[in-house]
Amino acid sequence: MIIGGDFKVKLFSLAKKLGGMPRDAEYAIVVYEDGHISPIISQKMFSGAMIPFSVAGHGVAVAVLHTHPVPRTAPSLTDLNILFNMAIYNVPVYLGTIHRGEDEITLTLYIARRPINPEEARKVLRESYIYELLNVREGFKKAVSDKQIYEQHKMLQKLNISIERYRFKMK
Repeated sequence: MIIGGDFKVKLFSLAKKLGGMPRDAEYAIVVYEDGHISPIISQKMFSGAMIPFSVAGHGVAVAVLHTHPVPRTAPSLTDLNILFNMAIYNVPVYLGTIHRGEDEITLTLYIARRPINPEEARKVLRESYIYELLNVREGFKKAVSDKQIYEQHKMLQKLNISIERYRFKMK
């Protein structure tokens, strides 16, 4: 599978599709190494969807896009684990978080361009843990989310994980 500009266009299309889903739960789509795209996945839970990381005949995931019903665009610990695990098998790999505002969709792509070793992954997860606690304990707070985004993005960029943010108008 060739991953380049055409692949991103496909991810944008999938993000718009997910962005149109109800805000009642998390929804996800997985793209596998042979180009197969999963149907929309949801267990109808507000935070979480089980991601089939590998599918017989299609290989392992190279991209996971999913919605965040709250305005949070920073990756959760689970999101980071998915990204790090995908990067064990392929690079580049893409993790996308999608949030739908009133009239636009925000897609944040985290792109791992090299394998992340377990010690690097543990360090990022350890540093990110406090934000998970704050989000669970106190709910979404923009100031905390902005600080999390800033700190996590600095850590991820040191690991050659690029962060790209796109906004699309709702149709």
